[in-house]
Amino acid sequence: QPWPISQDYNKVKSTLKLDSLHTANKSIAYLIIKNDSLWFEEYYDGYNRDSKTNSFSMAKSMVAAALGKALELGYITSLEDKVKKYLPELSGQYADDLTVKDLVTMQSGLKWDESYNSPFSVTTKAYFYDNLSETMLQLPISSAPGQGFKYQSGDTQLLAMVLSEALPISLSEFLSTYFWKPMGAEKEALWQYNAKDGVEKAYCCIASNALDFARFGKLYKDKGTWYGNSLLDSTY
Repeated sequence: QPWPISQDYNKVKSTLKLDSLHTANKSIAYLIIKNDSLWFEEYYDGYNRDSKTNSFSMAKSMVAAALGKALELGYITSLEDKVKKYLPELSGQYADDLTVKDLVTMQSGLKWDESYNSPFSVTTKAYFYDNLSETMLQLPISSAPGQGFKYQSGDTQLLAMVLSEALPISLSEFLSTYFWKPMGAEKEALWQYNAKDGVEKAYCCIASNALDFARFGKLYKDKGTWYGNSLLDSTY
């Protein structure tokens, strides 16, 4: 389902200031979708509309959408479900208190180091662990959950582990079935996962193109509806 092309497609050129931002940030794709039509499109450094690149933390919002669908279909009973219902091995002083809602709102109390510069931080190591799920379960819930927002990639990874236990298919298949295909994505996507535990790297690693990533922006803008079809409950 290709994006409609605006009558003013690429008629407005980017400004020098915008170009300087792309140069500084080493952008590879930049789109503007206006009134649900492709209004501006530019690629850099040899990339084009078919090139795949890493989603990085956009994946977190896709996992959150998958949770919403899992609730709607009854695979997850409630946002107040205890995480230990799905991951009984969870450790730490406050492990019994942790809810699914705490994970999706990043209020877990998980002992996690969200550092990107140190090669020794768990965030950096998570890209390379042979068994990421085993590593996650060794990190304790060391602070009381639900006490305040703290951005942590580990929360989304734990959420993916919950979903992997609750869903009848893999998380990547679930995202494809209930979002990627119904939104008419034009290209295949790839999602890195750990071979030993079969769980997707949920905080980072979906590879696709800017045109298909942009579909999630439209879905959220329209409160879960895609051209009249409800893909995600608007109350969620």
